[in-house]
Amino acid sequence: VDEITHFFSLNKVKYLPTIKNTESSGGHKINFYIGLKAISEVITHEVELKNDSANTSQINIEYTVPQLPKAPTWAKFLLNFKISGWKFYTYISLPLLALAVGYSLLLWNYYSLSYFSLIYLISFLMIAVSFYFWLKPFYEAIDKRIGIAPYWLVRLSVISAQLRYVRTATKRDNGQYIRALQLVVYQAECPICSNRVLIEKGSNAQRGRLVGVCDESPREHVFSFDHVTKKGMLLR
Repeated sequence: VDEITHFFSLNKVKYLPTIKNTESSGGHKINFYIGLKAISEVITHEVELKNDSANTSQINIEYTVPQLPKAPTWAKFLLNFKISGWKFYTYISLPLLALAVGYSLLLWNYYSLSYFSLIYLISFLMIAVSFYFWLKPFYEAIDKRIGIAPYWLVRLSVISAQLRYVRTATKRDNGQYIRALQLVVYQAECPICSNRVLIEKGSNAQRGRLVGVCDESPREHVFSFDHVTKKGMLLR
């Protein structure tokens, strides 16, 4: 009961439904009814801190990969395939091809000034923008070796997942390892309050980076994230 009351008080609920009854007098029946019970406003929402969290300049964190999440069946073909040969050249040529087609349609619309050319240009731009947001996480993972996995690539039970561009055991003729995309989940325990830390995109001063963010204090308990060493340190 105390846990339920604590949960509702966190969500600013002032009353809880409760079963009440009338007093019995002289053999009369006792009537039960549903009433409201006020939640105490003096409830404190305290988080137990670790004893060694006073010196925040030396707080470090270690990340783990509990298990590799399963992608939806229809999206499995996007993962664990080796990007080499024609796949690698397709990856490079797709943006260039889209840019060339868009530029051609723009010139066509400029010189012809026809209704159909304008429709084709708008349709192409809409499709190109859609594909940009659809493929951006994959290009980011390939370029930076890791990125945030799109929400449509993971199951609903997974809150935050990442795409890694990992090395395989196969080498190219030039001696470099062939890489493949892999779906992973990095997480850790907050060294300050012992709550869960998940990986998110950084903002403001941390823009362009992936950072570890605590569930309990997402504004203050923010940590750096290195997917190679699986370690980080307090940023705020």
